[in-house]
Formats: sequence, C-alpha cells, structure tokens
Amino acid sequence: HLWLLHWAAIILPLAFVATVLYVGQFVFPQLVRTLAGFLVLMAAMATAVFLFSHFVFALIERAERGALSRHQELLVLNTLAASASQPMKLEELLLLAVDGVVEAVGVDGGIACILDEKNQELLHVAYRNIPEDVLGPLRRVKLEEGRIHTEVVRTGEPVYVKDLSQDPRFQVPGRKPHFSSVLTLPLKSEGKVKGVLALVSHSPHSFEPSQVQFLLTLGGQLAIAIDRTQLQQQVANLAVLEERERIAREMHDGMAQML
Repeated sequence: HLWLLHWAAIILPLAFVATVLYVGQFVFPQLVRTLAGFLVLMAAMATAVFLFSHFVFALIERAERGALSRHQELLVLNTLAASASQPMKLEELLLLAVDGVVEAVGVDGGIACILDEKNQELLHVAYRNIPEDVLGPLRRVKLEEGRIHTEVVRTGEPVYVKDLSQDPRFQVPGRKPHFSSVLTLPLKSEGKVKGVLALVSHSPHSFEPSQVQFLLTLGGQLAIAIDRTQLQQQVANLAVLEERERIAREMHDGMAQML
C-alpha cells in the first residue's frame, strides 16, 4: 500500500490547509484577524501537522518491519531448502529451522518434535531457549495424554493459546508456566502430520495471518524432510537385512560344501 500512502501524504495536507483557509476567510473572518484567533488557528494547524506526521511515520515503520519480517522469512525458507539438499542429519536441519523461525517471528523459544506413528508418541528433536524442567517431560510424549499436541496431530490445524496460566491443559498445581503464550503448528505433508512445531513467548504474542502462513509453509518443508529421512532409514535397514541374508547364505553354502 505504498502508493496509497504516497498520495495520502500529498492530498491530505493540501485538503487540510485548504479547509483551514476557507474557514478563516469565509466562516470566521473576524476571528482570524485577531491575535487570539490567529494563535488558535496556528495551534490547530501545528497539532494537525504533528498528528498527521506521527501517523505517516508509524505507517512507514510498520511497513519497514513487515518488509524486514518477510525478508527474514524468505531467508529462512531459502536456507532450509539449501540445507535440505545437502547431506545433513534431521536433528541438525530441525535445529536450523527452529533457530530461524524464532528470529524471524520474534518469539522467545521453540521446539520441534517428530511423530512416531507406531508408538503414537511425539519425540523431541530440536529446541531453542526451552528450560530443562520444561523440556524433560517433552522428550517423549504419548498422544493419549491429551495435551495440545494431540489436538494438532488429530486435526492437522494450528492451535494458539494466549494465556497458558488460564488453560487447564497447562495448569500444574503449585507451579506457574514458564511462558505466557504458545502457538503449536503441524508439520504436515500430503495431508499427513509428521511432527509438531511449538513457538513460545514470555509475553502475549500476536501472530499475523502472513506469519502463520509462513510457518505452515515451513512446516510442509520440514515434513518432507522428515519423510525423506525416514525413507532413507528404511532403505538403510533393508540394505542391512539383505547383507545379513547374503552372509547367511554364503555361510550355509560353505558349510554344506565342507560337509
């Protein structure tokens, strides 16, 4: 909306000055000709100029923050795409993603988990700025325990909790939550949830729709990386099994010849 801001910065001051001159010349001509009236008119104009300038600069600042945020988001996506094409462990890739997301979105910490479908568990893989007493219970979490991650895995949709102290899913007797708010998102590929990404903040943090869309896009890339890693592991396991069978056959044939 820069073009709209550009024209507003030109037209609105001109319209205001024209309105003031019209009122002074044709509505209250006698009042404007006095010193008190002139001072009142100047004070009104100065106040209007100050408020308008403050408004314009606030919009420019917001636009700059948005542009910087989009740049950081694109940088994270590009870095992740480049890293995914290199021989890198899944733990390292997820840690890189968590670090980038925390910086780009402006939250205090984050954690990434992968879904173990066989055992119906979420396994912690990478984190940043998560206290050990919070991280400990999250290293291996059963979905049946029914916290917020269960809802994300079940629905495949993000869940945002603004105040953890008021949410019964996070209330522990005698202990206050370390964080104020949390946004939990699915790592989803082809409609299937492969893991969960949770972002936490010490103070209530509002997420813009564009930020949520960026996080979901990132989650799709991470889900593909998880799929690829699991497939590579299955191929490696199959190769080991085939090698064991080959050795067993050779030992059997050799023993048969000796006998």
